[in-house]
Amino acid sequence: MYTDIQNNFSEFASTDSSLITRYIAKAEQRIDEDVYGSLYDQAVEYLTAHLLSVEANGSASGQISKEKVGDLELNYDNPSTSSGENLTSYYQEFKNISKRVPKGPLVLTI
Repeated sequence: MYTDIQNNFSEFASTDSSLITRYIAKAEQRIDEDVYGSLYDQAVEYLTAHLLSVEANGSASGQISKEKVGDLELNYDNPSTSSGENLTSYYQEFKNISKRVPKGPLVLTI
């Protein structure tokens, strides 16, 4: 999957594959494939890009104050960022993908 990230996000084209692979593993631990279904790969890619972007900036400080999407919760201490306006664009897209994931049971009647 790391080549997909390098291809889909040109800013990570020269990023070491072992670093990308490490963050893919972190993203996969936070996203349930059964819940995300066909959106799983896309969600992993965007969350990985977010984590890589935070790494590239040297720390998580200022990136997220507190965000929760489904079972995933990110919380970085930075008192100057209380409204979440400094989220990365990758995390914003991850949130958009997460909103398309079905919430709760689906009941079909025939």
